[in-house]
Amino acid sequence: MLSGRFRSSIKSYWSVGYGAKSLSSRDVLDQHETLSGCLSTLPKKAKVVICGGGVMGAAVAYHLARRGWGDKTILIEKEKVGTGSRWHSSGLVGAFKPSLAQVKLAQSSIRLLQDLEARGRPTGWKQCGSLLLARTRDRMTVYRRMKSQSVSWGIPCELVTPKRCQEIWPMLNVEDILGGLWIPGDGVGDPHLLCMSLMREAVENGVGVMEDCAVTSVLSEHDKVCGVETDHGAIECEYFVNCAGFWARQVGQLAKPQVKVPLLPCEHYYLHTKKIDNLDPMTPVVRDPDGYIYLRERDGCILAGGFEPVAKPVYEEEIGSALQRCVAEDWDHFHVLLQELLKRVPSLNQAVLHKLCNGLEAFSPDCKWIVGEAPEVSYYENSAHGTRSKAKVVGRDTGYRYGLRPWCKGVGRDTDCKFKCRLHPQGVDRDTDSRYEPRLHAQGVDRDTDSRYEPRLHAQVVDRDTDSRYEPRLHAQGVDRDTDSRFELHTCTPKGTSLVVDRDKGSRYETRLHRIADTQYGYGLCPSPKVGRPPYLGYE
Repeated sequence: MLSGRFRSSIKSYWSVGYGAKSLSSRDVLDQHETLSGCLSTLPKKAKVVICGGGVMGAAVAYHLARRGWGDKTILIEKEKVGTGSRWHSSGLVGAFKPSLAQVKLAQSSIRLLQDLEARGRPTGWKQCGSLLLARTRDRMTVYRRMKSQSVSWGIPCELVTPKRCQEIWPMLNVEDILGGLWIPGDGVGDPHLLCMSLMREAVENGVGVMEDCAVTSVLSEHDKVCGVETDHGAIECEYFVNCAGFWARQVGQLAKPQVKVPLLPCEHYYLHTKKIDNLDPMTPVVRDPDGYIYLRERDGCILAGGFEPVAKPVYEEEIGSALQRCVAEDWDHFHVLLQELLKRVPSLNQAVLHKLCNGLEAFSPDCKWIVGEAPEVSYYENSAHGTRSKAKVVGRDTGYRYGLRPWCKGVGRDTDCKFKCRLHPQGVDRDTDSRYEPRLHAQGVDRDTDSRYEPRLHAQVVDRDTDSRYEPRLHAQGVDRDTDSRFELHTCTPKGTSLVVDRDKGSRYETRLHRIADTQYGYGLCPSPKVGRPPYLGYE
């Protein structure tokens, strides 16, 4: 019934035309700011060339300018800076990430948003908090683990009961909820406003911006970047940063040799309602990972979306401009998420639909960030998200933490062991590159023969599954690691039970997250052969 009502409402909207002004309550999302002070001609030489004028490119330009490289940096955008529909961006900002390195980046992002707002630069930042819901005991186990991690990671949060969940978000249906995790430091922002604020700061600090200029080729000499060709001429440079976002894979193919950027574009839905009476502007973000959905307040309305278990892929070659990323909606495909939204917030049944936006997003195979130097060409930097659209707001970003900081200090990226290579996992041989173990490799220590790498095991050629030094108390007794439950005794339900679980799929290796051997929700596993995205585990 509601689907039919939504269909009739959306048809009346589209009958007026895309971007129509008949719905004045949401006109703000059809407005775009423009950047002044852009270049009219492309210079012949620069230190760094950034491809892409979205929020990532703006962040890189901003931080390079803050480090003193503003007059040495040129940003190239094939359309206008900040171009793209604001309808398909949720702007969720959360501190919890799967690793500490990502948490530090997220926390610096929040500090950046707060700093820009304090200086009068609009970012849309609101610290409204976020509420993560749990329908199962396994999900609550995940939240308990996150609560434990939060102590050392410095993220204020608390485990809450279903009753407390409803107090935080009164419209919630909590009949099937076992509890949740309340993170008061999370919030929301506006990626478009953030992008324009960062770009204005960068331009004021000397960064040159060239709009309506498309990159046609990235040149290299002796396996190092030496220049960029565009439809407005060529420019010499030492470093190239691929911040093309949705088109990062295509831009990678323009390099010689080609740079592989594994991104797969998929359809992604955002449901916007009309204004809802008495909706608090500081209404927290709600995430229901077991139902694949999230909700937030936006300008007195509800913005809802989700990550369906099986996504629909698209061919990015057919998408030539940012405006073309909003394609026709597919209500049958969205129905899975719509059912979950109505189950979680029954009052949405009485809401009036404003728009269902089908905005295309690019995802990496494991939904992790793609950041760092490309293995094919030296000084070719990738800065593609490859993750959820709500993670687009990243703070100190590539321009500071991911590789450009050592250059600004005169440190050789390929020779100085102080360069933190754990943040640059692409194209680096762990066993030969000193950047993984600067304290040891800098002394000429061989990782595979020197016991200082593994003093407890002296891991020269040790097989984890056969060598008893990994589990001396068990292997000494002739116990097989992969079949005997005593290796992970706390994971098996009665004591001593022997279960044959595949090491690469079984849940016993991540029992704190998934106590059942269910490969569909295996922590850290890549997506199944079906085109889709792995369910997120309460993290951003």
